[in-house]
Amino acid sequence: MIGPISILLSSVVVSLLITFPVVWLTNFFKLGQPVREEGPSAHKIKAGTPTMGGVGFIIAILVLSLILINLDFHPQYLALIFLILAFAGIGLADD
Repeated sequence: MIGPISILLSSVVVSLLITFPVVWLTNFFKLGQPVREEGPSAHKIKAGTPTMGGVGFIIAILVLSLILINLDFHPQYLALIFLILAFAGIGLADD
């Protein structure tokens, strides 16, 4: 059985390895947050903030969940994966 500390550390490492390139790619392709002109002037500072950085976290969660689950695949695991993807879809629609 894999200990909880090793799962935590591996998830942090995988998240860092995936998230930094995703944020760099969003900056490279200029996929920043648009700010409308009729909004408050204080929000204009947010223009160009990278969006979709959560994609790295979602990929890390999915990769680690598929690697670290027991070989006895239960429907609960599939339900959790679909739930994570549903919340990721809500975040994508919000961006």
